[in-house]
Parts: sequence; structure tokens; C-alpha cells
Amino acid sequence: MNITSDMPSNVCFIGYATSKSGKTVTLWEVQCLKCKRKRTVKRADHAKSHASKVCKFCSNKNNHPQGEYRGIRISFIEKYRLQGLARGKLWNLSHDDVANQADKQNRKCALSGIDLCFVGDFKDITASLDRINNEIGYEVGNIQWVHKDINMMRGQLSIEKFLSLCKSISEYKGDKMANRDKEMIDGVATLIRKVKSKANRKQIAQYALRDFKKERVKVDPDKFMRRVGL
Repeated sequence: MNITSDMPSNVCFIGYATSKSGKTVTLWEVQCLKCKRKRTVKRADHAKSHASKVCKFCSNKNNHPQGEYRGIRISFIEKYRLQGLARGKLWNLSHDDVANQADKQNRKCALSGIDLCFVGDFKDITASLDRINNEIGYEVGNIQWVHKDINMMRGQLSIEKFLSLCKSISEYKGDKMANRDKEMIDGVATLIRKVKSKANRKQIAQYALRDFKKERVKVDPDKFMRRVGL
């Protein structure tokens, strides 16, 4: 008996396998009609059924919640919709609305310019849909894509308040870092100038510049070399 005689052309018999109940069943290889990927299926009736369908990969890509729409994971959009509705926030956005906003921002964070990731596992996605005015729901004109860490830091603060705090932190830490850098450079330069051998002084200065770079100390290499007499 030829068990493959009535099988579609994209189905191939590859052997036998044991089912969960312990029965011996036929094992088939089914090729996706769209992408030509092959998948293994148990039982002839299941193989026939799968033969007329696209594979899981193609199905996900087109319409499954874990698929993508214009480069954004669909279930990611759904997560924001459901969370917003659960908090009583208006959701008046289509998939195109959120994708258009991402394209408008060149797929970068609206507040930092950092490149954003919209697809893959949730742990790998860095994009976060942010409401500009937290008092209003999700609607066109009140959304922006930001990095998830930045959105978490912002919390319920207004954009203006959040940016003001970021500026204060940057200026305060920037002044302290500038003072730290100056003290470090002055101290190292003073020690190097005490080395009598010019060759040794040059070698030590080069090591110092390399260490400055590792420590992210802002220093002009040419000026530093002149300061140590080179």
C-alpha cells in the first residue's frame, strides 16, 4: 500500500514516530506554500491539514499577535492598549498611528535620540509608548516613542519638569566631573614633569593618556604633552 499516493505535493513521508499515548504513527515533512520552510508533523491526517496552511512563522508575521506590523511587534501595541484601558485611559490609536509616530521620529527616542528597538522578545524591545500629557489618553498628538528606561524615570512628571531635572543633574554632575578631571590632569602632569629623561617622560605621558581615556577624563592630548615638556 502506498501511503503517500493521496498526499499533496508539499508533503513527504519520512518515517514513523511514537505518539504521547504510545502508539506508532506516521511522520511527515510539510513544506510551507509561502516561505518553503519545512516542519515535521505526526499523522497523515494532520499532515494533509497542514499542507494547505502557511507555517507558524508566516502566520505570525502576517496576523498573529506576536507578528509585526510595519516593523513593530503587534502584541507590544496591544499591551499598551490593554494597560491603558485597564487604567481608564482613552485609546484612540490605530496600528498605523503608532507606526507613523515611530517613522516620524526616525525610530529614535523623542527625548534622547537613542535608537529604539520595536521587535523581538520583550526583553530586547527598548521602545516605550509615552503620553506627552499624562492627563490625556492615547491619541494622535499626545504620543511619542521614548526609550523604556527614560519613560520609567519620567514616571508621572510633565515633560517640562522631567527635562528641567535632567538639565540640573547634567549641569551639577558636569561641573563636578570637570573639577575632578582638572585635578587629576594637574596632579599627573606635575609628577611626569619631575621625570628627567625625556624618553621616559614621553612613555609615562602616553600611558597616562591611555588611562585618562579609560576613566573618561576629558583631556587634550597635544596640550597635555606640552604641559609635561614634550
